[in-house]
Amino acid sequence: IKENLVMANTILTALYSYIDKPKPDFTTVTRRMSRRVSKVDNRRTKTRGFALSDEHYRQIRTRMATWAHDDTVYNIHHKYARQRLYHAMTLAYLTRARPGTELTAIRLNDLEFKNYGSVSTYRIETTGKIGSRTLLMDASTNQVAFFKLWVDNLDKNFPGLGFDGDNPYLFAGSTKTKVVASKRLNTVRLNQLFKSFLRMPGNEDIRFHPAQVTGRDDDNSLEVVFYDIRTTAISQFITERPELNHIQMAHLCGVTVGTMEYYYIYHNEMKNAAKWIGFDKPSVEDEEAE
Repeated sequence: IKENLVMANTILTALYSYIDKPKPDFTTVTRRMSRRVSKVDNRRTKTRGFALSDEHYRQIRTRMATWAHDDTVYNIHHKYARQRLYHAMTLAYLTRARPGTELTAIRLNDLEFKNYGSVSTYRIETTGKIGSRTLLMDASTNQVAFFKLWVDNLDKNFPGLGFDGDNPYLFAGSTKTKVVASKRLNTVRLNQLFKSFLRMPGNEDIRFHPAQVTGRDDDNSLEVVFYDIRTTAISQFITERPELNHIQMAHLCGVTVGTMEYYYIYHNEMKNAAKWIGFDKPSVEDEEAE
């Protein structure tokens, strides 16, 4: 595959030179296509993040809750930024939403806190990578109750930041000096703040993925990133809901069936941990599937 792509690169480069046009970045295209087509069974090529264990996620959430609600932080903008990160992580876990395109698009009026029939479910409308979709979350968990309480008291707890305005963003953006509720949060900033939290002294034990999860040589090879929260939620979802078929799972997670089957079911750390660390040989069924 690589040789064929290199040959195509050479031919196309010559063609663009002949018609006197700047050529595209074929090096990047070649690298990505080669990896996707060959589907190398290598954890280093995984692009959808790595799932966290229940205990790992609990530790991150517990420590972030303490950090986010630190009473010694008197600057209202800093206090909101911390709580925004904490509740954004909570919502990403509860709804399996994409941390960037879907979470940051949520406005206050997009949330609908009411049950549907006998199902204790809340819904959120958002727009993301695949267009508009509905996020569903189990209303029976304590995490939802704390999230709803935070939403209901945004204007009271953060007066003057614009949460009394016309349909503000739930996770508002900011300038250098103030939070602007009418401004959408920058995804890069969300990821940076999450990384800064994990790099605080005392968080060394939760900052990295264990080597047996990533397939790398040591424990300090791969840092946890914000997107891993979504991967964790999806991994647990498909483990705990075996009655759902792949189409239903894909719909509830906002991905295609192919993405769900390859990145989240085949690469499910919760289910395939033994295989990834070499303690388990694939069964005949696994070999046929692969």
